[in-house]
Amino acid sequence: MSKQRYIDTKFWDDNYIVERDPIEKLLYLYLLTNTLTNILGIYEISLRRIAFDTGIDKDMVIKILERFSKDDKIRYINGHISIKHFVKHQANNPKINKGIELLLEKTPVNLIEWVDIDFDRLDITRDSLYIRLDKTSKDSNYSNTNTNTNTNTNTNSNTNDQSKPIESEIKPVENIQSKVKESKVKEKKIENIIKDENKIRNIVTEFYNYQHSVFSDLVKVNDKIIKDGILIIDKLIRIDDFKLEKITDVLKFIVHDEFWANKVLSLNGLRKKSKNGNTKFVNALLSSVNNQKSNVAAFNQAAAEEFLKNE
Repeated sequence: MSKQRYIDTKFWDDNYIVERDPIEKLLYLYLLTNTLTNILGIYEISLRRIAFDTGIDKDMVIKILERFSKDDKIRYINGHISIKHFVKHQANNPKINKGIELLLEKTPVNLIEWVDIDFDRLDITRDSLYIRLDKTSKDSNYSNTNTNTNTNTNTNSNTNDQSKPIESEIKPVENIQSKVKESKVKEKKIENIIKDENKIRNIVTEFYNYQHSVFSDLVKVNDKIIKDGILIIDKLIRIDDFKLEKITDVLKFIVHDEFWANKVLSLNGLRKKSKNGNTKFVNALLSSVNNQKSNVAAFNQAAAEEFLKNE
């Protein structure tokens, strides 16, 4: 379903936009209006998707995003676009504000911190995003929640670290090989009731719907394939000891990666061993990490080139 995104005609008179070159203007406008945007101005999108939709070379996309970040306008962090002043251009009415609140509750705090949001128009506070309380309970309980100095210090240090640009978001994959070895141990009996089944079902359904939209002749969506996919994800969690959030990240990487997209048309093969001894899931996970590292390297190189150019 399409969304309506209205751009004020003053956009073209904005001093920052006036000084951009044509490619930068195109990318800026695309980031404001593409189909993945929302009224919060924080959304997930791959560099490959941006390059494909705009026709701008991926390396150039990375360089321009680095400029936008340096100018304190738009940041690309861990696969997410954050637009600093997007919310202030949204209508201030109960319906829009409720939509913003719902998005805030689902968005990682480290992506929210940098964005300019007027919380006076909302029924939640910035602090409540950390302690997950509404404004009323926050007023009476927040001081009690923060009486533990060590807890408060750790919370602040973690959120500050996470607010850094993309370089800080890349963390090494720990104990992947040990996870593979652990999966060789006799598999535990799977209970009849699958934990978080509805959440897993949504993830599996979204994966197959996306793959069907790209490979309609090869991927069919039906009840059986969904049920089989749920069992595979459940085994990745219970037996292979991967967290659901990590599995979700890998699946998103797979559907947007040119190589992996047509290598994983079905979830059934994710736990099968490849020639290198790893499961297909582990290989995809390692590829996603290498991809993130290469993006960081490209950002760093672009920053160095920009510095030398200005010297």
